[in-house]
Amino acid sequence: MVDALLELWREGNLAPTVAEVASCSGVSHRSVFRYFEDLDELGRAAADRQQQLVAHLYELSDLGRGPLADRIKTLVESRVALFEEVAPTARVARLRAPFVAAIAARLTESRTYLRAQIGQQFAAELAAMAPHQADRAWAGADVLLSFESFELLRHAGRSPGEVGEALEHGLTALLG
Repeated sequence: MVDALLELWREGNLAPTVAEVASCSGVSHRSVFRYFEDLDELGRAAADRQQQLVAHLYELSDLGRGPLADRIKTLVESRVALFEEVAPTARVARLRAPFVAAIAARLTESRTYLRAQIGQQFAAELAAMAPHQADRAWAGADVLLSFESFELLRHAGRSPGEVGEALEHGLTALLG
């Protein structure tokens, strides 16, 4: 049922019904509620499964080491791969977060982790700036490397490669 819900999200159905989940998973409508209290609980389980499936995409090797251009490229490639993979689930999370505390908490946790990763990847450049400039640069990098920026560029018709090029250009201008 969890995999069925993830599949429905991948197909673009951001709010599938219990009947659709049951049909896609090959179980009865009643069986869904035998295992999950409601669709929100099933959604949380699906988000947990998605997190397990993409955990490797969050990790960066040599975090904060190497030339700036290489670190920018590495982080951008990582984010584009991550966001391309999680886009359907990320869309649902952003729609459901105002109504489901557990999803809001998971989204906040993910955003906090990704923001900290930016700080670690560009620690040398941020440390060389005045504190208020570093704070602004970090905030700008956080916005550039957000799922929302990725979505905006993808919906404007840009390929994942073009999104990456735009993000690299923006980070280079901001940090270089």
